[in-house]
Amino acid sequence: MFDRKTIASVVIATSLFGAATAHAQTTALVEVADATMIPMINSNADALEDLAIHNAAGVKIGEIEEVLGTDAATATAVAVDFDDKAGFGNEDRIVPLESLTLNGVKLILSADAAAVGALPIYND
Repeated sequence: MFDRKTIASVVIATSLFGAATAHAQTTALVEVADATMIPMINSNADALEDLAIHNAAGVKIGEIEEVLGTDAATATAVAVDFDDKAGFGNEDRIVPLESLTLNGVKLILSADAAAVGALPIYND
C-alpha cells in the first residue's frame, strides 16, 4: 500500500509536470514587421501602432504600443498601453487581435477591467 507521503509526492510531481507542459506550449510573441498586413484595418502593422483603443461606450482607454505575432509576418495580438485613469491598471497588456473590433474609425475592446487584468503583461 501507498502511504500519504507517497501519494502527496505523486500528486505534487504530476501538478508540476502539468504546469511545465502548459508553460512549454505557450508561444513566444515577437514584434511583427511594419509592412505586415492587418486585415481588420485593411492596412499594415505600422498603421495600427499608436491607434487609440476604446471601450464599448466609445471612451478612449489606451493605445497600441506594438503589433505582435508568432513570427515577424503573422500578427496575432497587440500590446496595449492602457490609460491609468481608465481603471485597467498601469501595465501594458497583450490583447489578442480577435478581441478588437473596428467600429467606423474606432478600435473597440469590449473586455472589462477584470478580463484585461487576466491578460498577459507585455514587458518591452
